[in-house]
Amino acid sequence: MREHRSPETLWKTECTCAAARRAARALTHFYDLVLAPTGLKIPQLICLMEIAEAGEIAQWQLSRDNAVATETLSRRLTLGSKKGLLKVRRGPQRGERIYSLTPQGQETLQKALPYWMRAQERLAKALGDASLEHLIAVLDRLTLSAHTAEQIRTANSNGQSQRASHDKAASDSASDTQKRAA
Repeated sequence: MREHRSPETLWKTECTCAAARRAARALTHFYDLVLAPTGLKIPQLICLMEIAEAGEIAQWQLSRDNAVATETLSRRLTLGSKKGLLKVRRGPQRGERIYSLTPQGQETLQKALPYWMRAQERLAKALGDASLEHLIAVLDRLTLSAHTAEQIRTANSNGQSQRASHDKAASDSASDTQKRAA
């Protein structure tokens, strides 16, 4: 049976978000250390890998696919463009930006991949291949669950505002009817 814990200490052991953020910070620090000789940090490398895989990709899609705020992604992409790693062009939609790798970006990515592989291998050795695969699957499900929960929250919020508008309209209509009857 679980011992009773106060809400002040419960979050340290049972808050999914706190545990995921703690793990994400530790992993980011680890990958950044391994990637240090390349001059890239793991968020930059992930962007390069995603853009290379797509050939070219819209900023909004890169943001959505990686669950990154567009403002945060804008800073990363601007930095990559300033370093000469990324090429940007306007997309067909108003304000849309499409990114692709420059030859320098492709070369930087190729030089960084062995370091990334080294980090991957170290984690696989520490966790075991099966545990690492299971962890990635759980994290993917966690990401999907968070997106689903957000969609439900948004739908509920929209439904509440629609209900509130409907209730107000009904109330206004009833009030108008009462005024006319009086």
